Amino acid sequence: MKILVTGATGFLGGRACEILGKEGHEIVGIGRNLSKIPQGVSFVQADLTKPLPETVWQDVDAVVHCAAKSSAWGKYSDFYRNNVIATKLLAKQALKYGIKRFVHISSTSVYFDFKDHSNIKEDMILPVTKVNHYATTKYLAEQEILQASKQGLNAIILRPRAIFGLGDTALLPRLLKANNTRFFPEFSKIGGPLTDITYVDNVVEAIKCALIVDNKYSGQVYNITNDEHILLQKTVYKLITGLGYKYKGKRLPFALVKTYAYLLEKFYQVFLPKQEPPFTVYSVGLISKDQTFNIDKAKKELGYKPKITIEQGLQYVIKNWKY
Repeated sequence: MKILVTGATGFLGGRACEILGKEGHEIVGIGRNLSKIPQGVSFVQADLTKPLPETVWQDVDAVVHCAAKSSAWGKYSDFYRNNVIATKLLAKQALKYGIKRFVHISSTSVYFDFKDHSNIKEDMILPVTKVNHYATTKYLAEQEILQASKQGLNAIILRPRAIFGLGDTALLPRLLKANNTRFFPEFSKIGGPLTDITYVDNVVEAIKCALIVDNKYSGQVYNITNDEHILLQKTVYKLITGLGYKYKGKRLPFALVKTYAYLLEKFYQVFLPKQEPPFTVYSVGLISKDQTFNIDKAKKELGYKPKITIEQGLQYVIKNWKY
């Protein structure tokens, strides 16, 4: 199969290129960072907010759309351009060139509403007002894919939860930055909250399943996790100490930390607009609320099954991480 992978120089996209390429697929990687081109990939440097050259689409069977502006911080216009406009244009081109399967990587952030939730299913009523620009634009991007599927695009939407692994540029670095520059907030739940994370290779496993699933599942949305819940503070402690750092956990009231994060955001907006603060209101919410997900639909319809446990993934990261 010839597969076009966007975000090929990013964390998930790069790993998808590596695994899919090793399994014999012909990979066309789309990205911006020439210094991070995965080995064995036919690479095209491109801006996805503009049409890709027609030659790029020659003989392509499937698209795996990993590219996105993934952050809790930044201008809405940047998120909209990179997450919504780029997705709409890519789906339009996929329809034009008769692409047989389109796998779109979304996010579980679309569910988040600063409340505890357990066993979240894909049919949960989503909050009208999303938690940040990222969640808003990832939801809007999903709508573009669903609209394209009504026009004939065989598309599958995956919502992976908190992807971690070697090469992570978002989750683990943010946890380390919060701990090492200030402190890691702990709230009332001992070792908690209860949440889900997903090892990157398991997300690629879900992508592989989505690439070959029957067309009758076109337009469907699937939660993707490791299918094992963790206590977040306990896991962060294991990670930070395993990497050789001192864990700086501090028990504080949620309202106080949320207010602190809010004030930090305002300070950074005025004085350091190009930098992300060590805490945002969203990140404080994520480390304080239970968020567990049901992946029965992905297991039943996609045939998805995680292959690497969280413990195995963490130990691999601890052994090989360079921060």
